[in-house]
Amino acid sequence: MKSIAQAITDASRYSQFVRQHCERYPTLLSEIDLISLAPDAMMQQAHALLMSSADDDVFQQRLRQFRRYQMVRMAVCDLSGLADVDQTLQDASELGDVLVKLTYDWVFEQQVKKWGHPIGEHSNTVQTLIILGMGKLGGRELNYSSDIDLIFVFPEKGMTQGAIRSISNEEFFTKVGQQINQFLNAVTADGFVFRVDMRLRPFGTSGALVHSFDAFEQYYQVHGRPWERYAMVKARAMTGKPEDIAELEAMLRPFIYRRYVDFSMLEALRELKRMIALEVNKKGADRDVKLGAGGIREIEFIVQAFQLVHGGQDAQLRGRQLMPMLGRLAERHYLNSDAADELMTAYRFLRNVENRLQMWADQQTHLLPMESERMQLLAESMQFDSVEAFMQQLNAYRGQVQVHFDAVLGLPDDVVENAWHSIWQSPELAVFPVDIADEVVWREQLHGLRSARQIETLSGEARGRLDAVMPLLLAEISAQSGSSEVLKRVLLVVQAVLKRSAYLLLLRESQQARVNLVKLCAASPWLTDTLSKMPSLLDQLLDERLLFSPLTKTALLEELHHQLLDVDDEERLMDILRRFKHAQVFRVAASDLTGVLPLMKVSDYLTWIAESVVEAALDKVWQLLVAKHGLPGGFVGDQIPFIVVGFGKLGGLELGYGSDLDMVYLSDDALDPSAFTTGARPLENQLFFTRLGQKLTTILSTHVMNGMAYEVDMQLRPHGASGTLVPTLASFFRYEQEQAWTWEHQALIRTRAITGSLAMQQRFESMRKDFLSQVRDESTLRAEVVSMRDKMRNHLDKSTDKVFDLKQGLGGVIDIEFIVQYWVLRWANAHTEVCAYSDNIRQLAALARSGVVTSIDENTLAQAYQGYRAMAHRQAMSGEKGLVSYEDVTQWREAVANIWHQVFVV
Repeated sequence: MKSIAQAITDASRYSQFVRQHCERYPTLLSEIDLISLAPDAMMQQAHALLMSSADDDVFQQRLRQFRRYQMVRMAVCDLSGLADVDQTLQDASELGDVLVKLTYDWVFEQQVKKWGHPIGEHSNTVQTLIILGMGKLGGRELNYSSDIDLIFVFPEKGMTQGAIRSISNEEFFTKVGQQINQFLNAVTADGFVFRVDMRLRPFGTSGALVHSFDAFEQYYQVHGRPWERYAMVKARAMTGKPEDIAELEAMLRPFIYRRYVDFSMLEALRELKRMIALEVNKKGADRDVKLGAGGIREIEFIVQAFQLVHGGQDAQLRGRQLMPMLGRLAERHYLNSDAADELMTAYRFLRNVENRLQMWADQQTHLLPMESERMQLLAESMQFDSVEAFMQQLNAYRGQVQVHFDAVLGLPDDVVENAWHSIWQSPELAVFPVDIADEVVWREQLHGLRSARQIETLSGEARGRLDAVMPLLLAEISAQSGSSEVLKRVLLVVQAVLKRSAYLLLLRESQQARVNLVKLCAASPWLTDTLSKMPSLLDQLLDERLLFSPLTKTALLEELHHQLLDVDDEERLMDILRRFKHAQVFRVAASDLTGVLPLMKVSDYLTWIAESVVEAALDKVWQLLVAKHGLPGGFVGDQIPFIVVGFGKLGGLELGYGSDLDMVYLSDDALDPSAFTTGARPLENQLFFTRLGQKLTTILSTHVMNGMAYEVDMQLRPHGASGTLVPTLASFFRYEQEQAWTWEHQALIRTRAITGSLAMQQRFESMRKDFLSQVRDESTLRAEVVSMRDKMRNHLDKSTDKVFDLKQGLGGVIDIEFIVQYWVLRWANAHTEVCAYSDNIRQLAALARSGVVTSIDENTLAQAYQGYRAMAHRQAMSGEKGLVSYEDVTQWREAVANIWHQVFVV
């Protein structure tokens, strides 16, 4: 490690500031500690020095002395190679935090001595000032000689108490804020602490210095502008009570992060960049490493563009620090990893250059020096032998940044045949640029949309967005197919979003979204209808890699966990669960229709989505109830003493589009049902679990703005709708043994515990196998299975002499399921492996391996079953009702009917 003297000699060559201060304050040579301080160590040193001050004058003098020491130390460590840029940014940020916090603490106590404590008019508690650090201070990435952007806000209005004279809280905190600014800003014989910029506060320099929470919220609801959303991404509370900070952050979150994908921020950021560019060009943009082309600000804009566009739906994008967020953008597939790596490398290089420029004279500058001698020193401080080599590398990084900036925030491609603009503006008269087979129909549909009352009532902004996107969409439809039916479907989606024109802007901004919209509308009326009903799904069209790559079970749970991180109320929980479910099912459907997923995988993915939603909902509902009522009496452990059992298609991993969820809830029989929960509002355990089940069903099935997550059917629990909502595990199997009908035994074959206590899930599976493996009378079993099937066919079969009911018709899906269920109940006693699975295909395979079923019958039933399900999926996509022509299924239908006859007609 270098000696202090050598390090200072090296740093002095590249910093006039270090050289002058070491000459002026010779003792610094022996005082400087070249080891970077831990955050708590810096606070401890500063606190010991500052808070023992005799008066304001001494406090201010010591502030500047401490700042001087730390600035020299940081520059020496950085310029001598003992600290990298990350460490320097961290140290500078920590210095900002420490000195602002301690200045506030000092000033607050001095003002309290004069005016008493500020007391909230409603809470009757002492109020504290929340100082919001903005910009790089808020992101803990402060550059070496930066000014600091602050905003002052306090929770409650009220009056001070405890002094001879009382003043309002607003007046009190205004005095505190003014004195903080004075202590930090004022230039004395010992220099200054920080240049403080307060222009980011509501109404800027013309606004009040401090604002109450109510005034703060009112301002951003009524007057908040796009650039203020951009600024608030970095806002960080540096002082204040944790509960007040949490309330303030919750208040600001909806303003910063919109619940929909918000492409309006791209245009706002472009405009902000244009304004910056105009100003910088006056000063020499090519010399500005921050605001010039390819500079630091462009990297910041790239990152915050993704945050502001997608952060409302993706809580993982709400961080304040740029470098971790770049990694997050790559992890979450908003940027590819190569782009993120290039931006990260460029950012570190540019921030290093920025710091070296500012270390020369402790000035806030971002301009490369004009003097050749200074440029040579800068190049050498960056480890380059020549200015030419340094500039070559700098320009290479700036070029990379500019390419990525243009890809994210550059203007979208407007190069469309002029005729498409003409056709949209005047569909009756304009000449089509390409041959369209149904040209007359196209004109009629476009005229119908243009003359619709919805168009007449649009705002000017929305109409402008519509006029900008329609030629692009028409060009894409003609390029893909030219079909009037596809045009009709696309226009249905357009009409659905006219009053939510942010989605028109999304389509305007993203060519990939337009391509995928047309592709999916052409593929399926079901997808068209889904997009029309839930326009928020349009954001799924932005990235083809994700659209056609549905998530696996593990990834689904991880993704949903990310989205629910900060959710603490039922309304938001229901909204996120529905958005998540709709988006994931949409991705599966898109992959299904384009042939990416085979049939069996489609059902797997749809089942995984449902399981993930149920699991996440149960976890959140459990947390809410435990917070309210405490843990169930007698419960010890970390797993919810409750399981959800899936029946039917959910149990058999065979969910289709639009399937409801057949479920049963079971509680742990080890807990005394008459014991009480441990919270302030205790409930009997049995009632607690009933509330848990009721709340879970409500969360999943209640209709809200985004519809419902799933329709939930609880009829298969013991005694059906009249039975206990949440029986115990033991009582469930007692019912199956003593009172259940044969059809309920059949239903148990297609069951799985899908979430809840792992120990209970294992017990359920063991008890299920034991029950299904009991000896049953063959003739009685056969008669009861046939009787139930006849009843179902008589009441539910919609087959006619022209069409066949895929599900209920003779030789259809239900016949296959009943055959398999009969075999399982008949032979499980001799071959327990046949009840190991809950899905028909693997049950058939197990029956064949056991010798119960011939391989020919297995293949026949498996092929028919998969064929029927494939047709059912396609019918769901096309909006049909499960009825097909006999010609389409003759072979399967007859083969299944023959096996039915062999099995049941003795």
